[in-house]
Amino acid sequence: MNKLATLSLLLASTACLVPPTSPPKLLIVSQERSRYEALFALELQVCAEATRLDTMLHECASDRLDALRGLSACRLAVAPLAEASVDDPAGLVAAVGALDLEAATPWTVEHVPLWSTLTRGRRAPADWRFAGLSLGLAQQISGAPPALGGASNAGPGATRFVVLEGDETLRFGSVAHEAARDDGAWNARPYTFAGALDPAVARALVNVAADCRDPPAASLFDPCCGSGTTLRAAAARGLRAAGADRDAKAVAGASKNLAAYDADVFERDGSLPFPAHGAECCVLNPPWGEKVRGDFGANNRILANLAAASAPGTPVALLDREPRSDAAFARLGYDVLHACEIFPGKANRGKASFAGAARVSVLRVR
Repeated sequence: MNKLATLSLLLASTACLVPPTSPPKLLIVSQERSRYEALFALELQVCAEATRLDTMLHECASDRLDALRGLSACRLAVAPLAEASVDDPAGLVAAVGALDLEAATPWTVEHVPLWSTLTRGRRAPADWRFAGLSLGLAQQISGAPPALGGASNAGPGATRFVVLEGDETLRFGSVAHEAARDDGAWNARPYTFAGALDPAVARALVNVAADCRDPPAASLFDPCCGSGTTLRAAAARGLRAAGADRDAKAVAGASKNLAAYDADVFERDGSLPFPAHGAECCVLNPPWGEKVRGDFGANNRILANLAAASAPGTPVALLDREPRSDAAFARLGYDVLHACEIFPGKANRGKASFAGAARVSVLRVR
């Protein structure tokens, strides 16, 4: 048998032959959304036990591949094969040549500049061009021929190699997973309002809340569900989803939006005490403040009521615009597990529900 081990033994989604690694790793290229960078990093940390290597680049064990499939953070998951200095493309070609790669299916080599490279412009275009680098890499791959027409015409059975260009390092590997999401239909849902969450943010909040449990939560409750974006994310993940809102119009609209999903919506004012909901995790995007003028104290009442109606240990992912200390959360019935900031940005229909900075706090009911 060839000295190379089949990558499909590690990652069933690719058909090239690669040398074994111990333990096998995956490189995760995060979504290029710098405003949510900290939230996406938290999602990778909690859900995939990933560590950060560079801006928008993380690493995790290959056995976490399934955990990456539903994450907002993950744009690409790459099985690394070789690397070299960003100033030494010839060194990358030599390193790939030493692997004795053999592709079992038609293949492509694609260029993925990382966000830090794009924003900082570390490499001048005259240093080297990807066309020349890809030709050198192609000469190191035997077996099946390259796919004509590139990645767009390669077909589902093709092997995809990529070159990840970071600030300091060129990394060569094969694609193990690529996110394929279309939120266009949800953004065109029958009912929406200016405070609706970005679907990517909703997915991240749901994933973090669910994966803070061991085993992960199987059900979710949102006491301020609005148009149902978090409930849609929960149902799409396979959770039993339920939500409430004090606004009868929002409840009716969310019910229409979620007609194709397994989710329950009912009318209830979260600032008033409510009975136990029975869900294993919660997501909360409080209404009062920037989005809706009203009593800021109502948000504290919602938090306190949610803690009282939840079993001890229930994780709650909170997207909030009010500064609170750990002591303030303790008085409301929570311990703080994680926290990160979301930076200011323009509020658009179907996008962000806040124009100023916001904070994500991952809480645990006491």
